[in-house]
Amino acid sequence: MTHRAEQIMQAVVAAVTGLATSGNNVHRGREYALPSNSKLPALLVYMGSDEPLRDDSAWPRMYSDLNVEVAIARSIEPNYEAQLLASRAEVTQALRADYTLGLPFVQEIQERAADEPDYEGDPPRVVFYRLPWAVRYWRPWDDPGA
Repeated sequence: MTHRAEQIMQAVVAAVTGLATSGNNVHRGREYALPSNSKLPALLVYMGSDEPLRDDSAWPRMYSDLNVEVAIARSIEPNYEAQLLASRAEVTQALRADYTLGLPFVQEIQERAADEPDYEGDPPRVVFYRLPWAVRYWRPWDDPGA
């Protein structure tokens, strides 16, 4: 059985694949793991913390907030900030299209405050714009692998 957090990650990747600004150029992993032969723009999807929520009244379920980051990677070129914002709008629309991501154990997905863009290279050649999300889901108390 695949852990529910992994099912969520797969659903997020599926939701943001095929957007107009990034197409199928979606990778699992953090920005420093961007394949060297990758075309830009690209989206990188990776898992952050998985925070259990203490609520004894929820037994026999355990609720958690899985933090998921979707990073937009673009080359620095004229008007790149407007392009980042266009990509952000597409990602937001894709992830809000179904607040359960099509999974019966997901309660909701919430957008978090976006980080300021991060630049790589000397001089900077690539910009990363991280968009954090929290996905609230449940699993059985007695099955930590679920």
